[in-house]
Amino acid sequence: YDYCQRCGLAHPQVLAAVDGQGPVLLVPRERLETDLFCKPQKGMGAFGTISFRHEGPDRFVDEEGLPHSLDDAMAHVAQKSDGKRMLVQAWLKNHPDIADFAKDSLVTFRVVTCRNERGEGEVVLAMLRVLAKLEPDWSDALDEEYAAPINLASGKLGLFTGDNMTTSPLRYVRHPLTGARVEGRVISQWPAIRDLALAAHHAFDHRVLVGWDIGLTPEGAVLLEGNTNLDVMFLQRVHDLPAGRTRLGVL
Repeated sequence: YDYCQRCGLAHPQVLAAVDGQGPVLLVPRERLETDLFCKPQKGMGAFGTISFRHEGPDRFVDEEGLPHSLDDAMAHVAQKSDGKRMLVQAWLKNHPDIADFAKDSLVTFRVVTCRNERGEGEVVLAMLRVLAKLEPDWSDALDEEYAAPINLASGKLGLFTGDNMTTSPLRYVRHPLTGARVEGRVISQWPAIRDLALAAHHAFDHRVLVGWDIGLTPEGAVLLEGNTNLDVMFLQRVHDLPAGRTRLGVL
């Protein structure tokens, strides 16, 4: 995050860090008077994340509807962290153009960049992802995660599908839980999302291959993290295509 700041890459600021010893505030306390999203410093698949809604001065509500002061909320995160370092950030909201894909969770874009023949980062695969497991009201979801492929030239979405081996043969024209149109929908902000992934690869150009997670907020595209584990099985299922038959395979 410090390096992103120095490189001018839009990213969610870390407001505090929490471990078994308690919180370390990295900004003035009043900056934490907002909806909060807490995630392990090292992790994957959104496992171990904790969120709080801000309902007033020094009043937060956790995912189970229990009230907390800020100090209580940080103590709750420390207790749940199992001794692992947790990062506390503002809970980002979805851009209105994609808000109908989720209720509470942040829709993310997995954008894969690979060093090409010229030694530059190039976008080779991309998909829009929805984490149903972060939606408390979606208990009837058939899968924990859904995604749609993105046409790299146009930003147009393909069919929606799930991530587990039971549901991955299914394809949806519309979102199975919100009814929002998926197939054929164009992400108007796709050029900005693509450009942020390319800028990130340029900043971290010692890497050959990275799967960037990018959010699209009302303020624009935001770089969430970079993954060396790209979840290539899901990418291939979503694209109905072996990775070796894509530009990624060529590079």
